Amino acid sequence: ELSHAFSFVTAPAADDRAAVKFHLTTCQDTRGESIYAVMEKQHPDFCVSAGDTVYYDGQGLARDVPHAWQAYQKMFGLPAMKAYYENTGGYFMKDDHDYRFNDADPWMKGKWLSANSEKIAPGARFTDTRGDQRLDSAWLTHEEGIRVFKQVFPMGEKTHRTVRWGQGLQIWMLENRDFRSPNDMPDGPEKSIWGPEQKAWLLESLKASDADYRIVISPNPIIGPDRASKEDNHANKNGFWHEGQEFLDSLRDLQLSNVILMCGDRHWQYHSHDRREGRDIHEFSCGPTCDEHTQSVPPLYDGVAQPYSASRGGFMQVLYQPETRSLTFEFYSVTGEALYQKAFTQ
Repeated sequence: ELSHAFSFVTAPAADDRAAVKFHLTTCQDTRGESIYAVMEKQHPDFCVSAGDTVYYDGQGLARDVPHAWQAYQKMFGLPAMKAYYENTGGYFMKDDHDYRFNDADPWMKGKWLSANSEKIAPGARFTDTRGDQRLDSAWLTHEEGIRVFKQVFPMGEKTHRTVRWGQGLQIWMLENRDFRSPNDMPDGPEKSIWGPEQKAWLLESLKASDADYRIVISPNPIIGPDRASKEDNHANKNGFWHEGQEFLDSLRDLQLSNVILMCGDRHWQYHSHDRREGRDIHEFSCGPTCDEHTQSVPPLYDGVAQPYSASRGGFMQVLYQPETRSLTFEFYSVTGEALYQKAFTQ
């Protein structure tokens, strides 16, 4: 008996101005399976998962390496996901939930829980106390989180990379967990999510690219806005704000007008336009793959417009059309309803 035949599309040559279509997803659990049947009908060239592909501290409660593997087996064993990836290539990024636990950095020894927290589950191991909180350290270590991700999605030593899809499009996918400073470190020039090597590589490779459009995909928002209570990303004023603003200033100062940002992590959809300090930079957030994961849209920052925002789940489709040298960002609901579209032309 013959096995099933699967396929994927390879990228056109760097000087070939060819059509490109891809999807962006984030923040998913098994309740979002049906969205992949909708996405499959659009026949994309590839899909980028911007992180939180599984939730170690959600469904399945994957506290250790064997259960982390099981979380991926459960997710990618879903029939609609299997059918989608039979003929769709995938680029996978990681964030906190498919690394260790919510907002995790390399320095955390576990999750702090209130003494009466309902989130305390069988298997918790309490090793320290802080006021009325207890430290549950029964989670994957920093090293284990890195190792499992590279085993599930083998891509070589570095998880930050760039891929070229013809003359029209080059995409950067960033690593936001492995190199970061402690989340609770005071913000300033020394506090970083990306680390010095990745930050230098990002700017140098952006400057060197001659693609019509340059898309930077981050697991976390850079423009946002985000909720005031958060402190683990570039859009948080009490988080890694300095590095994020420094990067946005660099795009302006280098006059890289064809750089567009995309992100995962946020549980709502949005298109933000940053006009602060002479900038002209756009960011798109695709939202979670199921409506059960949605959160309310936070207030805007001064100088940031939001032509579109919605507290709903779904995905994004990005289309490059060589005839017009245009790039179109399309938002869809979990059932495939077209919600919003923004096109750029040169």
